Amino acid sequence: ENNVFETFDAPILYAKSVDGLIFRGNVIKTNQDYKPFHPNQRRFWLERVNNVSISE
Repeated sequence: ENNVFETFDAPILYAKSVDGLIFRGNVIKTNQDYKPFHPNQRRFWLERVNNVSISE
Protein backbone atom coordinates (compact mmCIF):
# COMPACT_ATOMS: atom_id res chain seq x y z
CA GLU A 1 0.00 0.00 0.00
CA ASN A 2 0.95 3.60 -0.69
CA ASN A 3 4.15 2.99 -2.65
CA VAL A 4 5.69 4.85 -5.56
CA PHE A 5 7.00 2.68 -8.40
CA GLU A 6 9.25 4.37 -10.94
CA THR A 7 9.92 2.02 -13.82
CA PHE A 8 11.00 1.89 -17.44
CA ASP A 9 9.32 -1.47 -18.09
CA ALA A 10 5.73 -2.72 -17.89
CA PRO A 11 5.62 -5.43 -15.18
CA ILE A 12 4.88 -4.24 -11.66
CA LEU A 13 3.10 -7.12 -9.95
CA TYR A 14 3.21 -10.87 -10.56
CA ALA A 15 1.32 -13.17 -8.21
CA LYS A 16 0.75 -16.91 -8.37
CA SER A 17 -1.32 -19.12 -6.07
CA VAL A 18 -2.19 -16.30 -3.66
CA ASP A 19 -5.32 -15.83 -1.56
CA GLY A 20 -5.96 -12.33 -0.25
CA LEU A 21 -3.90 -9.84 -2.26
CA ILE A 22 -4.37 -6.08 -1.86
CA PHE A 23 -2.62 -3.56 -4.13
CA ARG A 24 -3.92 -0.07 -3.41
CA GLY A 25 -2.90 3.53 -3.03
CA ASN A 26 0.17 3.07 -5.22
CA VAL A 27 1.55 5.44 -7.83
CA ILE A 28 3.18 4.01 -10.94
CA LYS A 29 5.47 6.40 -12.82
CA THR A 30 6.83 5.25 -16.14
CA ASN A 31 10.01 6.77 -17.51
CA GLN A 32 12.06 6.11 -20.62
CA ASP A 33 15.50 5.98 -19.00
CA TYR A 34 16.15 2.53 -20.50
CA LYS A 35 14.65 0.41 -23.24
CA PRO A 36 12.03 -2.06 -21.91
CA PHE A 37 13.39 -5.61 -22.00
CA HIS A 38 11.00 -7.85 -20.09
CA PRO A 39 9.03 -10.25 -22.34
CA ASN A 40 5.96 -9.79 -20.12
CA GLN A 41 4.33 -6.49 -21.05
CA ARG A 42 1.41 -6.80 -18.64
CA ARG A 43 1.33 -4.35 -15.75
CA PHE A 44 -0.31 -6.98 -13.51
CA TRP A 45 -0.06 -10.73 -14.10
CA LEU A 46 -2.14 -12.86 -11.78
CA GLU A 47 -2.23 -16.66 -11.97
CA ARG A 48 -4.55 -18.82 -9.88
CA VAL A 49 -5.29 -16.10 -7.32
CA ASN A 50 -8.34 -15.53 -5.11
CA ASN A 51 -9.69 -12.49 -3.29
CA VAL A 52 -7.66 -9.85 -5.13
CA SER A 53 -8.22 -6.11 -4.82
CA ILE A 54 -6.38 -3.67 -7.10
CA SER A 55 -7.41 -0.03 -6.66
CA GLU A 56 -6.12 3.53 -6.62
